[in-house]
Amino acid sequence: FFNLPHQAILLFCMFCLGHLSVIYKQVLCSNFTMEEAMGGMAMRLIVVHNAFHQLQNKQGISESLLGRLLLEVFSGNHELDNDEVARLAHYCFMAANCAPSASGVSLDSLADGGCSVGTLDTNRQIDGNLFNAACTSNEPLSFASVIKLFDVDRHR
Repeated sequence: FFNLPHQAILLFCMFCLGHLSVIYKQVLCSNFTMEEAMGGMAMRLIVVHNAFHQLQNKQGISESLLGRLLLEVFSGNHELDNDEVARLAHYCFMAANCAPSASGVSLDSLADGGCSVGTLDTNRQIDGNLFNAACTSNEPLSFASVIKLFDVDRHR
């Protein structure tokens, strides 16, 4: 009963706003086909794989390399200084390498400072598998689930 106003607004947005309703419907009611999802993921993985090999050091992408690359990306942005970009790099590196919450890094702690360009870790690396997983994290299918789907040796 309490959900009725929400449902009425949802129906109004999906059917009564002309072309805007078409857009809302596309976002709210996504069509999923395994073939399209797998084909798209495979093509994006090829691009990701090539990008990783062009970017990596000897063993992967270090936090300091990520910091240098992000400094280049944000070089035209005057809102973030080098230390703020370093904090962004640290958070993103931890997010790609494990999980920020598991490492004790939170967005709140990054806002307080504590990381500068000179303190970025040069020893830990993001390897190809971590890079692939991070780059496909917003896919409708996870990288790990695709691997399990085609792994004939997996436990069922």
